[in-house]
Amino acid sequence: QEKTVSLKKEPRHSLGITIAGGRDCRSRLPVYITSVQPVGCLHRDGTVKTGDVLLSINDIDLTHLTYNEAVTILKTQAAQDKDGESNTREDMDTLEGPKEDDINWAPLWTRWLGLP
Repeated sequence: QEKTVSLKKEPRHSLGITIAGGRDCRSRLPVYITSVQPVGCLHRDGTVKTGDVLLSINDIDLTHLTYNEAVTILKTQAAQDKDGESNTREDMDTLEGPKEDDINWAPLWTRWLGLP
């Protein structure tokens, strides 16, 4: 289920999420959210959840990017002084690298990718 999330955010505020995936990851998973910190604007909004796939941010496609490219785009777009709009295949957006305890976490939907 795809949806668009729009929110107003100050340039100095963090989106408050960590991401994983990207075309360079071992299993070629899409960029997805591994955690939503309680300090970020996306947590306050409440529509973005752990495991959501990020499709785009401010009309920039994230589906074919490496992990590092996605992090760079998300940080750059989050720092801009305008409304952020993102599309997600459940939800969207990101900031910061994965923490050590997030490295082995994977959303349940990844199991379906290996089924015939």
